[in-house]
Amino acid sequence: MQLNRNLRRAMRKDAKRLARLAAANCLDYETGRLRMVETDRARAILARVFERLFTAGGEPQVMRLEEGDASYFPSFDQAKTPEGCETWIAAGLDGAGAATYAIREIRVEGIDDPRHRKAHIQAWMLDQLGPELAFAGYPQDIRKDA
Repeated sequence: MQLNRNLRRAMRKDAKRLARLAAANCLDYETGRLRMVETDRARAILARVFERLFTAGGEPQVMRLEEGDASYFPSFDQAKTPEGCETWIAAGLDGAGAATYAIREIRVEGIDDPRHRKAHIQAWMLDQLGPELAFAGYPQDIRKDA
């Protein structure tokens, strides 16, 4: 979504409040139905990544989740996480201007330099977020069962 300078400035100025509002009203897609993200921990995670998003003027953001954090989201089953994977979240604004997120499990092998590894993960996460942003008005993975 393209934002003009005034919108980006207003977003940055009010990032914390906007992030809390977006997190409190965020939907998740679970087993063929939409569901509110209801746990305080999941909302706190969303508020943190959305605040970074709004502070950056709407530029997509990527953040690593602590072990077990993804299990607070309705559609994520931590028990199915393959061994050696890390869980990351990416956030951006969809075509309707709604804060949207994607959670993915990642295992990176063969990249020893931490800076290159992080850059590789961030690029991959932004690539994964792209389809979510192109599908305005719905939460992560809505098209899985379509």
